[in-house]
Amino acid sequence: MSALREAELLHAWERGAAAPPAARGARLLDAAEQATLAEVAHRAAAVYAETFSAAAEVLLTCRCGETLELSLDLATLAGPAPRPEERTVPGVDGDLTVRALRVGDLVASATAADPVTELLARTVTRAGLTAAPTTLAPAELEAVDDAARDLAGAAAITVRTTCPSCHDLLTAGVDVLALLWEAVDRRARTLLVQVVTLAAALGWSEADVLALTPQRRRAYLELVGA
Repeated sequence: MSALREAELLHAWERGAAAPPAARGARLLDAAEQATLAEVAHRAAAVYAETFSAAAEVLLTCRCGETLELSLDLATLAGPAPRPEERTVPGVDGDLTVRALRVGDLVASATAADPVTELLARTVTRAGLTAAPTTLAPAELEAVDDAARDLAGAAAITVRTTCPSCHDLLTAGVDVLALLWEAVDRRARTLLVQVVTLAAALGWSEADVLALTPQRRRAYLELVGA
């Protein structure tokens, strides 16, 4: 997976911005509705590493108020990592089958009254029939959640560290797709400001501005006082 060039990045940002928040990372990659989150997340890790940095910075806040910065190595997540399409977990009234979340599931659940219930209804079955979320016991829900996280791969990473101030163990979930969206959103907004500034000062088009190398663009921005 190659890096996003600036014009491509703006097109990707536009696709993502038009999608429901939970699906923005997948949409900016133009992922198919049937693609699993694990597949798309590994693509996202590769694109992030090529476009921005091989490592992403993750901020965690401890109960004591300390803020910790962790470096997440995306190179270990960007390679091929096939994941099964489903898992079977034991249930009270028979085994439950948990299907891997797909991009289409995120899009469909975005407009539901209860997105979590909608996702469960779309991905959990018992004996081939939809297992109504309201019929699942707490232990079953926990097992389903664990299976769904495992199936999601890089879309549901758990990071752990110890707070240097109070020595508490910190655990947090990290979504590589969300990290990519945040990075693309920041870069796109910076590019748009640069385009507007140079267009107003010199009458250039967006294509003219994006055709410049970053170094030349910075030089022009300095010359116009930006």
